[in-house]
Amino acid sequence: MIDIINISESGPHVDPGKLEKHLTWLEEHIDPVHRADVEKLQFDTFQFLKTSRIPVLISTRNDVAHLSNKKSNWPVYSFNKMWNDSAAMLLNELYPVYESVLLKDDKLFTLRPNL
Repeated sequence: MIDIINISESGPHVDPGKLEKHLTWLEEHIDPVHRADVEKLQFDTFQFLKTSRIPVLISTRNDVAHLSNKKSNWPVYSFNKMWNDSAAMLLNELYPVYESVLLKDDKLFTLRPNL
C-alpha cells in the first residue's frame, strides 16, 4: 500500500510511524481465548493426544513464489524490497497472522526475520 511508503535518499522505505496502524489493528483484533484454544489443539495434536478435530491452517500465500494476496487490506512487499527494509519485512511476516485473525484458523503465530 503506497500510503505507508516513505521515499528517502536511500530509496523507498516503509514509514515506521505508519507501521503502528497495522500493529494496533492486530492487537485490537486478536482473540486471546481463540489463541489459547489453538495452542492447546496444536500441542495436543503433536503429542498424539485425542482431539476433537485436526488443526486447520489457511493461507492465501504462495510461499514457493514468495507471493501474497495483493487484494487484502494488509500491505504486501516483494521479496527483494523487504531485504532492505526491516519494516516491510515485519509486515510481510505478520501477513499470516493477519490472515489467521480474520479467518480464525488454527495457525500458531510466529515471526521469522529473513536476515
